[in-house]
Formats: sequence, structure tokens, C-alpha cells
Amino acid sequence: MGFFRSLVDEGARPRLYRRNEVICSPLRPATSVYVIDYGYAREYGPAGEREVVHDLRGDGDLVGELAFWSPADRVRVDALTEVRVWPIDLRRLRERAGAGTAVAGALVQELFARNVAARRHEALGRAPVAARLAVWLLHLDERYGLAS
Repeated sequence: MGFFRSLVDEGARPRLYRRNEVICSPLRPATSVYVIDYGYAREYGPAGEREVVHDLRGDGDLVGELAFWSPADRVRVDALTEVRVWPIDLRRLRERAGAGTAVAGALVQELFARNVAARRHEALGRAPVAARLAVWLLHLDERYGLAS
């Protein structure tokens, strides 16, 4: 699970979410971000007239991290399959980011990756359906190794 797994408190217990259960939402207070241990989660785009799946998250991915940057920009994340996550206390994450460049750098990289994904998603929204499907299949294969 990489770097973010090392930020989980020793006494923390994993949380298990069944399919379609909400992991984090703008409607709930943000006290934690989560590292996915196993399973897949759907991340939806920012609130608007129509809720749209923005990205899929899997093993080792961080979810709910927008609460670190801006609570107003948080998005809903729910379980696509059974998902086990490890919580990282948001206050502890802020303390660690303020105390060391490794944590801050990892969070900036995560935000940059999110920004790139958002731009790709926006550009794909204007493309023909066949092109969108082809690009997403290639993206999913690259990210999760689904073809192998």
C-alpha cells in the first residue's frame, strides 16, 4: 500500500464497506482519509445537477484526500466491490504534512494526479462515445492490469 499506509496509526482498525456503501461524502464530517487495502471504489465528480463517476480507486489508493485540501471540494466515494480501507486521521495527516516534506510531497503528487485525471475526464466528455470507451478501457488496463 506504499507510503500512505505508513501514516495509519498503530491502533487503527480497518473498515469494511459492502458494495454501494458510502465511504466518504460531502454530507458527512471529514475526520479521516482512507487507504484502500483491497477492493474497488467509485469516486464521483463534484456535486452538480448530475452525479457522474469520475474515477475508480483500487488497492493502495488514497480516498477522501480532498478534505485535506478543501472541505468544500469533497466528493462522494462509494464501494464498487467489497472494500477494506485503513483510516488516516485528518489532524494527524495535517501535522505530518507540516512537519516533513515527504508527506507534503506525496500529497502534492496525489493532487497533481487527480488534476491530470480531471482534465482527461473533461476532455473525454466532449469526445464521441466510442473514443471515450476506448480510452477508458486502455486506462483501466494500464492502471489495474485487466487484460492480463
